[in-house]
Amino acid sequence: VHARTFAKLFAKYSAARALVRACTHICDSFLTCALRSAPFFAAVVRDSCKMAASAACQQRIALNDGRTMPSFGLGVWQAPLGQCSSAVLHALRCGYRHIDTAEVYGNEQDVGDALAIFLKERPDVQREDVWVTTKFFPRHGLGRAAVIRACRDSLRKLRLQYVDLYLIHAPHTRERLEQYRALEALRAEGLCRSIGVSNYGIHHLEELLAVCAVPPCVNQVRGSASGASTPSTRRIFTGRVQPVHHTLAAARVLRVQGYILVEAYSPLARAKKFRDPRLLDVARRCSLTPAQVMIRWCLQRGCIVIPKSVTPARIEENAQLGDAPLSAADMNSLDALDEHFVTHWDPTRSP
Repeated sequence: VHARTFAKLFAKYSAARALVRACTHICDSFLTCALRSAPFFAAVVRDSCKMAASAACQQRIALNDGRTMPSFGLGVWQAPLGQCSSAVLHALRCGYRHIDTAEVYGNEQDVGDALAIFLKERPDVQREDVWVTTKFFPRHGLGRAAVIRACRDSLRKLRLQYVDLYLIHAPHTRERLEQYRALEALRAEGLCRSIGVSNYGIHHLEELLAVCAVPPCVNQVRGSASGASTPSTRRIFTGRVQPVHHTLAAARVLRVQGYILVEAYSPLARAKKFRDPRLLDVARRCSLTPAQVMIRWCLQRGCIVIPKSVTPARIEENAQLGDAPLSAADMNSLDALDEHFVTHWDPTRSP
Protein backbone atom coordinates (compact mmCIF):
# COMPACT_ATOMS: atom_id res chain seq x y z
CA VAL A 1 0.00 0.00 0.00
CA HIS A 2 2.76 2.41 0.97
CA ALA A 3 4.69 1.58 -2.19
CA ARG A 4 1.70 2.28 -4.39
CA THR A 5 1.02 5.59 -2.58
CA PHE A 6 4.67 6.61 -2.97
CA ALA A 7 4.60 5.73 -6.66
CA LYS A 8 1.54 7.91 -7.23
CA LEU A 9 3.09 10.83 -5.35
CA PHE A 10 6.34 10.46 -7.27
CA ALA A 11 4.44 10.43 -10.56
CA LYS A 12 2.62 13.63 -9.59
CA TYR A 13 5.91 15.19 -8.50
CA SER A 14 7.57 14.21 -11.77
CA ALA A 15 4.68 15.68 -13.74
CA ALA A 16 4.92 18.89 -11.72
CA ARG A 17 8.68 19.07 -12.36
CA ALA A 18 8.12 18.56 -16.05
CA LEU A 19 5.54 21.33 -16.08
CA VAL A 20 7.86 23.70 -14.22
CA ARG A 21 10.70 22.79 -16.61
CA ALA A 22 8.48 23.49 -19.60
CA CYS A 23 7.32 26.83 -18.19
CA THR A 24 10.92 27.81 -17.42
CA HIS A 25 11.95 26.95 -20.96
CA ILE A 26 9.11 29.07 -22.36
CA CYS A 27 10.03 32.02 -20.10
CA ASP A 28 13.70 31.75 -21.04
CA SER A 29 12.83 31.67 -24.72
CA PHE A 30 10.56 34.70 -24.34
CA LEU A 31 13.20 36.62 -22.39
CA THR A 32 15.88 35.81 -24.96
CA CYS A 33 13.60 36.96 -27.76
CA ALA A 34 12.74 40.16 -25.88
CA LEU A 35 16.40 40.94 -25.25
CA ARG A 36 17.28 40.33 -28.87
CA SER A 37 14.37 42.52 -29.95
CA ALA A 38 15.14 45.32 -27.52
CA PRO A 39 17.26 47.33 -30.01
CA PHE A 40 14.46 47.07 -32.53
CA PHE A 41 11.81 48.32 -30.11
CA ALA A 42 14.18 51.02 -28.86
CA ALA A 43 14.68 52.13 -32.45
CA VAL A 44 10.91 52.19 -33.02
CA VAL A 45 10.41 54.36 -29.92
CA ARG A 46 13.30 56.60 -30.91
CA ASP A 47 12.04 57.02 -34.46
CA SER A 48 8.51 57.80 -33.25
CA CYS A 49 9.91 60.46 -30.94
CA LYS A 50 11.92 61.95 -33.80
CA MET A 51 8.81 61.99 -35.97
CA ALA A 52 6.96 63.75 -33.15
CA ALA A 53 9.50 66.57 -33.16
CA SER A 54 8.93 69.04 -35.95
CA ALA A 55 11.48 70.82 -38.08
CA ALA A 56 11.81 73.29 -35.18
CA CYS A 57 14.56 71.09 -33.70
CA GLN A 58 16.54 71.30 -36.94
CA GLN A 59 16.37 75.07 -37.43
CA ARG A 60 19.63 76.94 -36.92
CA ILE A 61 20.37 80.65 -36.72
CA ALA A 62 23.58 82.54 -37.49
CA LEU A 63 25.55 84.22 -34.71
CA ASN A 64 27.75 87.29 -35.07
CA ASP A 65 30.92 85.19 -34.54
CA GLY A 66 30.30 83.14 -37.67
CA ARG A 67 28.85 80.08 -35.95
CA THR A 68 25.27 78.81 -36.07
CA MET A 69 23.19 77.44 -33.21
CA PRO A 70 19.82 75.68 -32.94
CA SER A 71 17.07 78.26 -32.62
CA PHE A 72 14.93 75.88 -30.53
CA GLY A 73 15.94 74.00 -27.39
CA LEU A 74 15.08 72.79 -23.91
CA GLY A 75 15.47 74.98 -20.83
CA VAL A 76 15.99 73.28 -17.46
CA TRP A 77 15.45 76.14 -15.00
CA GLN A 78 13.91 74.73 -11.79
CA ALA A 79 14.02 71.20 -13.20
CA PRO A 80 14.44 68.99 -10.10
CA LEU A 81 17.42 66.66 -9.87
CA GLY A 82 16.58 63.28 -11.35
CA GLN A 83 13.65 64.67 -13.31
CA CYS A 84 16.08 66.96 -15.12
CA SER A 85 18.19 64.06 -16.37
CA SER A 86 15.10 62.16 -17.56
CA ALA A 87 13.71 65.26 -19.29
CA VAL A 88 16.96 66.04 -21.09
CA LEU A 89 17.38 62.43 -22.21
CA HIS A 90 13.80 62.30 -23.51
CA ALA A 91 14.26 65.60 -25.35
CA LEU A 92 17.46 64.41 -27.00
CA ARG A 93 15.76 61.19 -28.07
CA CYS A 94 12.94 63.25 -29.56
CA GLY A 95 15.32 65.25 -31.72
CA TYR A 96 16.23 68.24 -29.52
CA ARG A 97 19.83 69.34 -30.09
CA HIS A 98 20.02 72.35 -27.77
CA ILE A 99 20.05 72.23 -23.95
CA ASP A 100 20.23 75.36 -21.76
CA THR A 101 21.34 75.09 -18.13
CA ALA A 102 23.21 77.29 -15.62
CA GLU A 103 25.50 77.12 -12.62
CA VAL A 104 22.81 78.48 -10.31
CA TYR A 105 20.22 75.90 -11.48
CA GLY A 106 22.18 73.17 -9.68
CA ASN A 107 21.44 70.59 -12.37
CA GLU A 108 24.47 70.77 -14.68
CA GLN A 109 25.52 67.27 -13.59
CA ASP A 110 22.10 65.89 -14.55
CA VAL A 111 22.45 67.47 -17.98
CA GLY A 112 25.92 65.97 -18.38
CA ASP A 113 24.72 62.52 -17.30
CA ALA A 114 21.82 62.57 -19.77
CA LEU A 115 24.05 63.75 -22.61
CA ALA A 116 26.61 61.02 -21.89
CA ILE A 117 23.90 58.33 -21.94
CA PHE A 118 22.43 59.66 -25.17
CA LEU A 119 25.75 59.88 -27.00
CA LYS A 120 26.57 56.32 -25.92
CA GLU A 121 23.28 54.92 -27.23
CA ARG A 122 23.44 57.00 -30.43
CA PRO A 123 26.92 56.60 -31.94
CA ASP A 124 25.66 58.37 -35.08
CA VAL A 125 25.31 61.61 -33.05
CA GLN A 126 28.52 63.44 -32.19
CA ARG A 127 29.18 65.81 -29.30
CA GLU A 128 29.38 68.67 -31.83
CA ASP A 129 25.78 67.95 -32.88
CA VAL A 130 24.37 68.94 -29.46
CA TRP A 131 24.51 72.59 -28.39
CA VAL A 132 25.04 73.10 -24.65
CA THR A 133 24.69 76.49 -22.96
CA THR A 134 25.49 77.24 -19.35
CA LYS A 135 25.92 80.46 -17.36
CA PHE A 136 28.12 82.06 -14.74
CA PHE A 137 26.10 83.49 -11.86
CA PRO A 138 27.70 86.82 -10.81
CA ARG A 139 28.15 87.79 -7.20
CA HIS A 140 29.62 91.00 -5.82
CA GLY A 141 33.38 90.87 -5.47
CA LEU A 142 33.88 88.07 -8.00
CA GLY A 143 36.28 88.94 -10.79
CA ARG A 144 38.11 87.22 -13.62
CA ALA A 145 39.58 84.33 -11.59
CA ALA A 146 36.18 83.42 -10.15
CA VAL A 147 34.60 83.28 -13.61
CA ILE A 148 37.33 80.99 -14.93
CA ARG A 149 37.00 78.69 -11.90
CA ALA A 150 33.22 78.58 -12.31
CA CYS A 151 33.50 77.68 -16.00
CA ARG A 152 35.92 74.84 -15.27
CA ASP A 153 33.63 73.59 -12.51
CA SER A 154 30.64 73.66 -14.88
CA LEU A 155 32.63 71.69 -17.46
CA ARG A 156 33.50 69.11 -14.82
CA LYS A 157 29.84 68.67 -13.87
CA LEU A 158 28.74 68.56 -17.50
CA ARG A 159 31.54 66.09 -18.32
CA LEU A 160 32.49 68.21 -21.33
CA GLN A 161 35.69 69.70 -22.67
CA TYR A 162 33.91 72.86 -23.80
CA VAL A 163 30.47 74.48 -23.81
CA ASP A 164 29.00 75.92 -26.97
CA LEU A 165 27.76 79.10 -25.30
CA TYR A 166 28.77 80.64 -21.97
CA LEU A 167 26.75 83.55 -20.59
CA ILE A 168 26.93 86.01 -17.71
CA HIS A 169 23.61 85.31 -16.01
CA ALA A 170 22.74 88.87 -14.96
CA PRO A 171 24.28 92.37 -14.91
CA HIS A 172 23.72 93.13 -11.24
CA THR A 173 27.33 93.45 -10.04
CA ARG A 174 29.86 96.26 -10.37
CA GLU A 175 32.38 93.74 -11.73
CA ARG A 176 30.32 92.85 -14.82
CA LEU A 177 32.85 94.26 -17.31
CA GLU A 178 35.72 92.37 -15.69
CA GLN A 179 33.58 89.24 -15.66
CA TYR A 180 32.87 89.61 -19.37
CA ARG A 181 36.60 90.00 -20.09
CA ALA A 182 37.02 86.60 -18.40
CA LEU A 183 34.50 85.16 -20.89
CA GLU A 184 36.65 86.53 -23.72
CA ALA A 185 39.67 84.77 -22.23
CA LEU A 186 37.75 81.48 -21.87
CA ARG A 187 36.71 81.73 -25.52
CA ALA A 188 40.31 82.29 -26.59
CA GLU A 189 41.33 79.23 -24.54
CA GLY A 190 38.65 77.09 -26.21
CA LEU A 191 36.68 76.30 -23.05
CA CYS A 192 33.63 77.97 -24.60
CA ARG A 193 33.00 78.46 -28.31
CA SER A 194 30.65 81.48 -28.15
CA ILE A 195 29.93 84.01 -25.40
CA GLY A 196 27.05 86.24 -24.43
CA VAL A 197 24.96 87.75 -21.66
CA SER A 198 21.60 87.28 -20.04
CA ASN A 199 19.02 89.68 -18.60
CA TYR A 200 20.89 92.75 -19.92
CA GLY A 201 18.98 95.92 -20.67
CA ILE A 202 19.83 98.46 -23.37
CA HIS A 203 22.08 100.49 -21.06
CA HIS A 204 24.01 97.37 -20.02
CA LEU A 205 24.61 96.45 -23.67
CA GLU A 206 25.74 99.98 -24.52
CA GLU A 207 28.22 99.93 -21.65
CA LEU A 208 29.58 96.53 -22.71
CA LEU A 209 29.80 97.25 -26.45
CA ALA A 210 31.86 100.36 -25.75
CA VAL A 211 34.74 98.34 -24.25
CA CYS A 212 34.52 94.66 -25.22
CA ALA A 213 36.88 93.03 -27.74
CA VAL A 214 34.37 90.29 -28.65
CA PRO A 215 30.72 91.40 -28.74
CA PRO A 216 28.16 89.09 -27.14
CA CYS A 217 26.41 86.74 -29.57
CA VAL A 218 23.27 86.45 -27.49
CA ASN A 219 21.26 88.31 -24.86
CA GLN A 220 19.03 85.80 -23.12
CA VAL A 221 15.99 87.54 -21.67
CA ARG A 222 12.52 86.66 -20.56
CA GLY A 223 10.27 86.99 -23.58
CA SER A 224 6.89 85.90 -24.83
CA ALA A 225 4.02 87.24 -26.90
CA SER A 226 2.58 88.75 -23.71
CA GLY A 227 5.67 90.80 -22.91
CA ALA A 228 9.44 90.88 -22.65
CA SER A 229 11.57 91.86 -19.70
CA THR A 230 11.30 95.65 -19.89
CA PRO A 231 10.23 98.31 -22.36
CA SER A 232 13.88 98.59 -23.46
CA THR A 233 14.44 94.89 -24.03
CA ARG A 234 11.03 94.60 -25.62
CA ARG A 235 12.42 96.72 -28.46
CA ILE A 236 15.21 94.18 -28.93
CA PHE A 237 12.93 91.20 -28.51
CA THR A 238 10.30 92.13 -31.06
CA GLY A 239 12.79 93.58 -33.48
CA ARG A 240 10.91 96.90 -33.68
CA VAL A 241 13.28 99.87 -33.70
CA GLN A 242 11.52 102.47 -31.57
CA PRO A 243 14.25 104.49 -29.83
CA VAL A 244 11.90 106.35 -27.53
CA HIS A 245 13.68 107.12 -24.22
CA HIS A 246 16.88 105.58 -25.61
CA THR A 247 20.04 107.05 -27.06
CA LEU A 248 20.80 107.05 -30.76
CA ALA A 249 23.60 104.57 -30.05
CA ALA A 250 21.05 102.10 -28.68
CA ALA A 251 18.87 102.60 -31.73
CA ARG A 252 21.85 102.01 -33.99
CA VAL A 253 22.62 98.74 -32.18
CA LEU A 254 19.04 97.61 -32.63
CA ARG A 255 19.07 98.39 -36.34
CA VAL A 256 21.93 95.97 -37.00
CA GLN A 257 19.95 92.83 -37.74
CA GLY A 258 21.36 89.81 -35.94
CA TYR A 259 24.05 91.83 -34.15
CA ILE A 260 23.04 90.47 -30.76
CA LEU A 261 20.43 87.75 -31.02
CA VAL A 262 17.65 87.56 -28.47
CA GLU A 263 17.15 84.22 -26.74
CA ALA A 264 13.78 83.96 -25.03
CA TYR A 265 13.39 82.07 -21.78
CA SER A 266 9.91 81.60 -20.28
CA PRO A 267 8.36 81.95 -23.76
CA LEU A 268 5.13 80.43 -22.45
CA ALA A 269 4.75 83.09 -19.72
CA ARG A 270 4.47 80.21 -17.24
CA ALA A 271 1.11 79.28 -18.84
CA LYS A 272 -0.51 82.34 -17.28
CA LYS A 273 -1.86 83.60 -20.62
CA PHE A 274 -3.12 80.33 -22.09
CA ARG A 275 -6.75 81.40 -21.60
CA ASP A 276 -6.42 84.73 -23.40
CA PRO A 277 -9.20 84.79 -26.04
CA ARG A 278 -6.89 86.26 -28.70
CA LEU A 279 -4.32 83.53 -28.19
CA LEU A 280 -7.01 80.82 -28.17
CA ASP A 281 -8.46 82.21 -31.39
CA VAL A 282 -5.12 81.90 -33.20
CA ALA A 283 -4.54 78.43 -31.72
CA ARG A 284 -7.94 77.16 -32.95
CA ARG A 285 -7.44 78.65 -36.40
CA CYS A 286 -3.97 77.05 -36.75
CA SER A 287 -4.87 73.71 -35.06
CA LEU A 288 -2.15 74.31 -32.47
CA THR A 289 -2.09 74.54 -28.68
CA PRO A 290 -1.54 77.94 -27.01
CA ALA A 291 1.98 76.82 -26.08
CA GLN A 292 2.79 75.88 -29.67
CA VAL A 293 1.49 79.22 -30.93
CA MET A 294 3.64 81.17 -28.45
CA ILE A 295 6.76 79.20 -29.40
CA ARG A 296 6.13 79.63 -33.11
CA TRP A 297 5.61 83.37 -32.59
CA CYS A 298 9.06 83.60 -30.98
CA LEU A 299 10.73 81.68 -33.81
CA GLN A 300 9.05 83.76 -36.50
CA ARG A 301 10.21 86.92 -34.73
CA GLY A 302 13.79 85.68 -35.26
CA CYS A 303 14.41 84.69 -31.65
CA ILE A 304 16.07 81.65 -30.13
CA VAL A 305 13.55 79.97 -27.82
CA ILE A 306 14.06 77.52 -24.93
CA PRO A 307 10.74 76.40 -23.38
CA LYS A 308 11.18 74.49 -20.15
CA SER A 309 9.38 71.26 -19.24
CA VAL A 310 10.09 67.98 -17.45
CA THR A 311 6.90 66.33 -18.74
CA PRO A 312 7.58 64.01 -21.70
CA ALA A 313 4.27 64.78 -23.45
CA ARG A 314 4.89 68.54 -23.23
CA ILE A 315 8.48 68.19 -24.37
CA GLU A 316 7.14 66.48 -27.49
CA GLU A 317 4.24 68.93 -27.90
CA ASN A 318 6.51 71.96 -27.72
CA ALA A 319 8.42 70.73 -30.76
CA GLN A 320 5.35 69.90 -32.85
CA LEU A 321 4.82 73.30 -34.42
CA GLY A 322 3.31 72.24 -37.71
CA ASP A 323 4.64 73.01 -41.17
CA ALA A 324 2.73 76.22 -41.94
CA PRO A 325 3.97 79.50 -40.43
CA LEU A 326 1.62 81.85 -38.63
CA SER A 327 0.04 84.35 -41.00
CA ALA A 328 0.90 88.04 -40.89
CA ALA A 329 -2.55 88.71 -39.44
CA ASP A 330 -2.01 86.15 -36.68
CA MET A 331 1.44 87.55 -35.90
CA ASN A 332 -0.02 91.06 -35.62
CA SER A 333 -2.77 89.74 -33.37
CA LEU A 334 -0.18 88.15 -31.09
CA ASP A 335 1.95 91.32 -31.13
CA ALA A 336 -1.07 93.09 -29.63
CA LEU A 337 -0.78 90.82 -26.56
CA ASP A 338 2.37 92.69 -25.53
CA GLU A 339 1.45 94.21 -22.17
CA HIS A 340 4.83 94.02 -20.39
CA PHE A 341 3.52 91.03 -18.44
CA VAL A 342 6.24 90.15 -15.89
CA THR A 343 6.10 86.72 -14.27
CA HIS A 344 9.14 86.93 -11.98
CA TRP A 345 12.36 88.94 -11.43
CA ASP A 346 13.45 91.81 -13.64
CA PRO A 347 17.24 92.24 -13.35
CA THR A 348 17.45 94.50 -16.41
CA ARG A 349 16.44 97.35 -14.11
CA SER A 350 19.83 97.08 -12.38
CA PRO A 351 21.88 100.29 -12.67
